[in-house]
Amino acid sequence: MDKKEKIFDTALKLFVKDGFHGTPTSKIAKEAGIANGTLFHHFKTKDILIKELYLKSKEEINDYIEEHIKGDLNPKTKFKALYISSLNWSIDHSDKFQFILLFQSSPFLKLIPQETLDQQSQSYYKVLNECYSKNLFTDLPLDYIYTLLLNHFMGNKEYIIQNSLSQEERKNLINTSFDLLWRMIS
Repeated sequence: MDKKEKIFDTALKLFVKDGFHGTPTSKIAKEAGIANGTLFHHFKTKDILIKELYLKSKEEINDYIEEHIKGDLNPKTKFKALYISSLNWSIDHSDKFQFILLFQSSPFLKLIPQETLDQQSQSYYKVLNECYSKNLFTDLPLDYIYTLLLNHFMGNKEYIIQNSLSQEERKNLINTSFDLLWRMIS
């Protein structure tokens, strides 16, 4: 692992554990086993490190989701693939997902241009809009459906993580939770 990746990995763990303000760059450097100067060689400021770590994490989840929703899938199948892949990634990369949530509820979010934020959500909204335009969803505002989806998603993610389910139990629960969600919004 190169030094930049070591900084990312260490910073991620510390930011999730101690928050942005509770994690000085000196602690990141020390735990990464590098000099402070090396950290600042790769990232001129802590804000830049935080921003780049967020962009890297979002790119990773978006690439993962895109891989699972590509192809000639019908809208419901694509929506299910979106839900399942998002849930699996968030569980398998819990620290990165927690970091994304932390970042999105922080003042650091202002460091990301709105155009970039919109682009990062493109996969989600494209699939939701496709289902909505084909009248697969109940007659509710799309932003309300998105809110229901997000809350359902977060509840299932937390349940699966807290209960240490086997892969088979996890798969069954995720499929059942999708069926429940689909009945609720369609």
